[in-house]
Amino acid sequence: MKKARRGTKFSIGILVGSGTALFLFYFWLVSKAQAQQLVAGAIIGIVVTAAMAALASQVKWHFFPSARGVGSTLLRLPGKILRDIGVLTMALCRALMNGTRPTGSFKEIPFSAGGNDARSAGRRAMVEAGMCAPPNSIAISVEENKNVLLAHQLVSKTEPPADKEWPL
Repeated sequence: MKKARRGTKFSIGILVGSGTALFLFYFWLVSKAQAQQLVAGAIIGIVVTAAMAALASQVKWHFFPSARGVGSTLLRLPGKILRDIGVLTMALCRALMNGTRPTGSFKEIPFSAGGNDARSAGRRAMVEAGMCAPPNSIAISVEENKNVLLAHQLVSKTEPPADKEWPL
């Protein structure tokens, strides 16, 4: 009897988890516990999960974020979101009181882009997503040849990132 490969179990776990998440998301959107809505949500979850499985068998995934990266991003985001809300609220108050408009700016943030491996691609994706979640900034691109992350800020701030690997 052959053992199942680790990648197969991982893929099945991802598919079952995503199908369940899609079902729960649909249920949250419709906010009704009627039998028809539950059946519709289950069908949508199954169809989308089947489509994901079909695509997963055709595509070689080149994206694998590390647990440290996901955890680091998720831990830093709430504080960064609250801080940016405060910065934007203060800028709005200054604009209403003084009539001055805040100036946005483009920033080149030092960022070690890494190589062409799946971990580096996952890290770049997590950092870009983490830069786009707070309301004051959005990631534009990663300039791998210059090792910088180009970002735009609605209200300019001068806070150097502490870490070149995870500059959130």
